[in-house]
Amino acid sequence: MSYGHVTVRGKITTLLDLGTGFLPELTGRENIALNGAIMGLSSAEVASHMDSIIAFADLGSFINSPIKTYSAGMYMRLGFAIAIHVNADILLIDEILAVGDEEFHRKCIPELKRMQRNGTSMVIASHALPMLSELCDRVMWLNGGRVMMDGAPAEVLERYSPHLVPAND
Repeated sequence: MSYGHVTVRGKITTLLDLGTGFLPELTGRENIALNGAIMGLSSAEVASHMDSIIAFADLGSFINSPIKTYSAGMYMRLGFAIAIHVNADILLIDEILAVGDEEFHRKCIPELKRMQRNGTSMVIASHALPMLSELCDRVMWLNGGRVMMDGAPAEVLERYSPHLVPAND
């Protein structure tokens, strides 16, 4: 089955494909304003978060360049910085955190934990087992659309690990 419905009560934001919601011809700064508006923030709210978003993304002068000139890691930095400033009730994350540098990843995990403490629910689709172990209180292993196991992260990830396909050398 590849269809269904979901009822959402609250503000939802996503960290999905790189570039989702970005316009390549706009600068990073302009895309912050655009994404903030798409995510339901007023112009005043976007303005109040702008400096903090720019500081967290740590893109330097590239923030004023068209994002078509950004690397995958730079896209991820900007998308993540915007998403954590929306104060969403629900955050959907896919493999986007697989790109970018290790230093930025270490910066992201505490922010995700802060969001959880503040009441944000997260749905994470990932093969990054250490991240799932650290952030999740429940893990569901899916295979071909079927639930193989659902439960405590340590138990599910231990059973799932042998089924990982090694990367080509």
